[in-house]
Amino acid sequence: MPICLLLLNTRLLHYMTSSFINTSKNCLITPSLPLTKAYINYEQFDKFTERSIYYVTRQKENADYKTIEEFDLAEDAQHILKDERIEVSCKVNKEVITQQMRRVAVFSPKYQKAFVYTTNNFNFTR
Repeated sequence: MPICLLLLNTRLLHYMTSSFINTSKNCLITPSLPLTKAYINYEQFDKFTERSIYYVTRQKENADYKTIEEFDLAEDAQHILKDERIEVSCKVNKEVITQQMRRVAVFSPKYQKAFVYTTNNFNFTR
């Protein structure tokens, strides 16, 4: 479980480099406005993962990913539509970085639509 939680302005979260983050391992970083998803910086997420820093963010509709494994849903998981391990790739300085993430789709009765989140933590609720 995370030992700390950082709620950051989305712009700061996506533009800062890991050298500016002075946190310990097992810290969870998430945008202060969880519904924002304007810019996804996979290079930054890779740096967080290397330092054992967890993140949670919304997935963009046009995200390019490959499903690696689908997890079984608990019987009492009322609004969880899908829980899976995915793989995403991005180019950084002409080098392709591939990373695995957890992708969770959740139905919101309030908004009558699904929201999709990605994280590098595969232990939440498992």
